[in-house]
Amino acid sequence: MKIAGYGRVSTLGQVKDGTSLEDQRNIIEDRCKKDGLELYNFYSDEGVSGGTLDRPALQQLIVDAKAKLFESVYYTRLDRMGRSVRDIHNLFHELHNVCGVDLVCIEDPSLNTGGKMGAVMLGMLSTFAQFERDMIRERTLAGKAAKWDRGEIVTGELPFGYQKNKVTAKPEIIEEQASVYRKIVKYYLDQRLSMKDIAIRLTEEHIPTPSTQKGKKRRSERWNSTVIGDILKQPAYKGEAVYNRNKPESEWIKVPFPPLISENDWQQIQDRIVNQRHKPKRIFKEYADHFLLDGFIYCGECGSKMRKRIKRESDGKKRCYYTCYWRKTNKKELALAGRTSPCNLKSVNADLVDEQILLRLADMLTTPDKYIAEWLRDQNADELANKVDNLTKKEKQLRQKLAKGFQWISSETDPSVKDIYVKEQRKVQQEWKTTKSDLRHTLIEFEFVRDKLNRYEQFTQTIEKSTKNKHRGSKFKIKSELQSYIFNLPFLEKKRLVEAIVSPENGGRCTVAYIRPIDFLDVEERKDLSSEELRMPLEDRDPCIYGTFNIDLGKIEDVIKSFNRELVLNKEHQR
Repeated sequence: MKIAGYGRVSTLGQVKDGTSLEDQRNIIEDRCKKDGLELYNFYSDEGVSGGTLDRPALQQLIVDAKAKLFESVYYTRLDRMGRSVRDIHNLFHELHNVCGVDLVCIEDPSLNTGGKMGAVMLGMLSTFAQFERDMIRERTLAGKAAKWDRGEIVTGELPFGYQKNKVTAKPEIIEEQASVYRKIVKYYLDQRLSMKDIAIRLTEEHIPTPSTQKGKKRRSERWNSTVIGDILKQPAYKGEAVYNRNKPESEWIKVPFPPLISENDWQQIQDRIVNQRHKPKRIFKEYADHFLLDGFIYCGECGSKMRKRIKRESDGKKRCYYTCYWRKTNKKELALAGRTSPCNLKSVNADLVDEQILLRLADMLTTPDKYIAEWLRDQNADELANKVDNLTKKEKQLRQKLAKGFQWISSETDPSVKDIYVKEQRKVQQEWKTTKSDLRHTLIEFEFVRDKLNRYEQFTQTIEKSTKNKHRGSKFKIKSELQSYIFNLPFLEKKRLVEAIVSPENGGRCTVAYIRPIDFLDVEERKDLSSEELRMPLEDRDPCIYGTFNIDLGKIEDVIKSFNRELVLNKEHQR
């Protein structure tokens, strides 16, 4: 019976502790003589680490084993075969299961594959190999997470508008593409264009598509709504991308990116996407220039969204109405929703409601100070500035604390004390990461508020100039002329203006409700009525329209600038 021997030594120190190649060979030769076996060859790797299977002599041993040149492999200790449990398992599987060779460990016979414990040993090695793979995976993931969190590495293809810095590998802005992104945001959020309309406009403007700019083999010369949607939904533009989303949330990796948009504006985009998705689907093609508030008008009595309705009146004419969903719903639908009776709000004439809203918008545009005074009071610029200052100081203190902690850990020799330092250091590190994240988001919010205040100042100056300018100011000089201008806008441009001012993605909405005594009675007149009577809807009167507007001056200005003035003038001329 022919035997192969295997030995390995990686360092000079192993010669001194009795594991030199000569010692290993002597031990194997003595064992072969004792067992009456023939040593076919002694395969040895000198100066090669056991952390890899890519060893010349070992690879030759595997080749000869496949050629059936010997029947068993003798070795002195398990660590001579390898340092990794995973590698040892793979090696034993290759030699024993594939080549049919037994492995014999001279110093620990329990590891012999030919004995009763052989199968058990392989099973254990397999289990430990899997455990080791999991540990390596966790360490790798943790290492990547730490690097990604610090913005040191970014894997995969970066979003449109970014590229990897050639030196640091961190994401940096491609200004030419960033300007296209800002244009897309303005078209969608400020000018209220649909994704399809934006795609058409960008194609008409001959702006290269992302696939073209990145030089991909499969590229499109035309923009499409899917690409626009992906860009608008990408969170990297607000300063933070999320990777590993296919894993549990605990394994998500958040990577900082240079922001191109405030978090508030990005959230408005997401809210508008949701609002557009949930818009009423019922379409009356012959009434395409009606229902100005479709999608953001609500019932003030039950809170549900109102829907469009066409009704033939007694005079034979058809009229447009906004109707509460629960006003005309059948009994089964009411029962399923847990409602005992239909809503008491009667339908309202859609054209009259739309006209009221347009009149209010004209009033707002001619006297912005009256409407924006309260809005300005909500802007907490000073408070945010203080918060930025406090977070900046805290981040600096924690960074200094981390540096000092590192010095303590490096100089400490007592393992138990060092362990305490390490645990405390981890707490400080986590607090530092949280503070950095809070500071980044607060800075973005602060810039957003400061931009709002600057927008207000610029907007009021624009209105003042337009009323003084004799050449351009004739249309905006008095309210009646501005009302005429707004009412003569094409329907879609009216709708964009209304959406911009109402700002439904920011919580703005129009509400229809009955008037109540508490709405118009003074303090003395209220004394004779109970609280319940004061809040009782007066259903014998027509409902009123209320507007909850979330004013965004930038949107209003951009929509007005985007109006097609020739269409307006043509419409006026036709009248």
